[in-house]
Amino acid sequence: MGAKIECAKAQKLIQPYLDDELKARACAEFIAHIRECETCRHELETSFIVEYALKYLDDDKMDNFDIQGLLEEQIIRSERRMQRRQVLSVLMWTAIILMAVLIAGILIRLFLPDLFEDAAHLVSRLH
Repeated sequence: MGAKIECAKAQKLIQPYLDDELKARACAEFIAHIRECETCRHELETSFIVEYALKYLDDDKMDNFDIQGLLEEQIIRSERRMQRRQVLSVLMWTAIILMAVLIAGILIRLFLPDLFEDAAHLVSRLH
């Protein structure tokens, strides 16, 4: 996936992660780290509990006390969002490359028409 991050960096990324402010690469590295590091996962859970409690207790929306389950759902949503971004990125670059090849072909055909005629002539000689 990418370079592993250290615990100190991961812990600095907890609040930006909870605020959904991480760019795709940082988010992927962060999630990979908290999937492997129990200490950082615990720090994330603690911050998530505090944030969740502050957000929902005032609104009387605290109907689900499975905080770890809620956090896991959020992590899974983040992973899925990153996967969709990766697929879209691959599709975008594929489209860009195809368009570049198409444009190059058109430009070659416009500015070097003899090239295609010479190639066609050579192919006809081979058969």
